[in-house]
Amino acid sequence: PLPVINVSGETLPPLTSPPLLVTKPQKSPETLLTIHNEEILARRCQRLAQESRTAVEETGSNLLYLAMGFLEWYEANDAPKANQAPLILIPVKLERAPLPRVTTYTYLLSYREEEIKTNLSLSEKLAQDYNLKLPDFSDDLEPTAYLAQVYETLNNRPRWQVVPDLRIDFF
Repeated sequence: PLPVINVSGETLPPLTSPPLLVTKPQKSPETLLTIHNEEILARRCQRLAQESRTAVEETGSNLLYLAMGFLEWYEANDAPKANQAPLILIPVKLERAPLPRVTTYTYLLSYREEEIKTNLSLSEKLAQDYNLKLPDFSDDLEPTAYLAQVYETLNNRPRWQVVPDLRIDFF
């Protein structure tokens, strides 16, 4: 199964049942599917790569993450607008590499050998404002299993959902 990656922040439809992987025709194990055409994807990847490199140079900190799974929640049962926050944050590096014998580039997404973490700010907010404790995440746990645990935790909250989305962005 290939994950569909979202480089722009548009949301995919929310889950109505525990998360499942979507299988797509596979080109190679290194390929990620995206909702963007080549031009838009190249522009967004270039911007993310440049801003990420600048952040590391200026602050010494990586701010670019591959976010896996999002919690969609409402401040109140009658609130019209949903809030959304990432659940799992994987530190990544996005680098541009030329393709042989062509004038286009490919972008390589790689793991940054730093700790994979959950969204601590979201965990604190949920604990303080809603008396809700998110499940613990460990490296031994598959991300889909963690998202399913979060989904089960939210079972009695109206309109709260786990969105099975992947996004590369600054968090």
